[in-house]
Amino acid sequence: MIANLLRAASWLASALVVAGFALLCIRGVESPRAADATERGLMDLTTQLVHHAPLYAEPSTAGPPALLPGFPLVAAVLVDALGPRFWGLRAIALLSTLLLAVLAMIIVHEETDNRTLGAASGCLILAGYGLMVGNPAVARPEPLMLVLALAGCLALRVMPGATGGLVASLLLSAACFTHPQAVWFAVAAFVYLTVENRGRLVPYALGLGLFLGGGYLLLSRALGPWFNYHAWDLPIRSLRFDGPGLMRFVGGWLLGTLGVLTVTTVLSFALPMRTWRGPGGLWPCVGVASIAAALLATQSATPEPQTLAICVVALALVGPISMHRVSQHLSSWPDSTRMGGEGMLLLVLVLQFVALFSAVPPALLFPRA
Repeated sequence: MIANLLRAASWLASALVVAGFALLCIRGVESPRAADATERGLMDLTTQLVHHAPLYAEPSTAGPPALLPGFPLVAAVLVDALGPRFWGLRAIALLSTLLLAVLAMIIVHEETDNRTLGAASGCLILAGYGLMVGNPAVARPEPLMLVLALAGCLALRVMPGATGGLVASLLLSAACFTHPQAVWFAVAAFVYLTVENRGRLVPYALGLGLFLGGGYLLLSRALGPWFNYHAWDLPIRSLRFDGPGLMRFVGGWLLGTLGVLTVTTVLSFALPMRTWRGPGGLWPCVGVASIAAALLATQSATPEPQTLAICVVALALVGPISMHRVSQHLSSWPDSTRMGGEGMLLLVLVLQFVALFSAVPPALLFPRA
């Protein structure tokens, strides 16, 4: 009875998240003006691609956003057909976010065989994006990067042999040319293969060398030295040590709003089974790499919420899988039952939704006129 009530509460919370996310997107996608310098920069790069103008030139401002060509290449198709309107770029970012949630649902359902956890995983991503970013409909390269990176990891998980390694390296390389944070996913896959499946390490490494290394050399020659400036110089120059910013992120997000997912994930590493081993061990590696990327992003001179939101995706993916493993372990104890472990799983899930809902400022959903 209690488990059924908790399951219903989880599905209700997921429905509320979808409704709130839709409200934020409808409100944000209609603005005819650029939300910030990043959105303006993406439109400029996309327009230059459409008109066959040089993609990168000497910056006209002191601190331009560091943008890679992946997102503009995708957006150029829409801009060429519909004209330079921001809603086209925002639609790509929004669809990428929704596809990201769907991918997380598929992965969690396949790993846990639990529809409630799968649906909750996707909705946790939507809730985290809406809460951390505020306006998830703003054009950003991060959602597209995360879709490509997660698809690459999924290919490595489900496709056997050298084919999986090559497809994963192709998708992860494309993600790296969309946003530099994708390098963390590529490293996570490399570490996983080194520990767990060295037979596919060689095709994966060769694929990265061909697609990522060769692609970078080709882009450097085709786009000129200012491509290297945006790809390397700007991100490195923006780094500085910010201890208070790091602690605010850890205390406010990792251990605060997302604390239930964080603690559950940490507890899963204490289980007798090694969660980072076996076919499903790829996801803990991805989770650790994603959190490391988010922690490094806090050290940027101009940290952006979309960049920090990578930890939301990681925990929304790894957290439910960890919940499932911990509940299975609890159910195996003497005098324990499967329903008891499932009830604890659902309670933890509902508590995480409560933590997210309690952090939503009323002005986010109901702004004053």
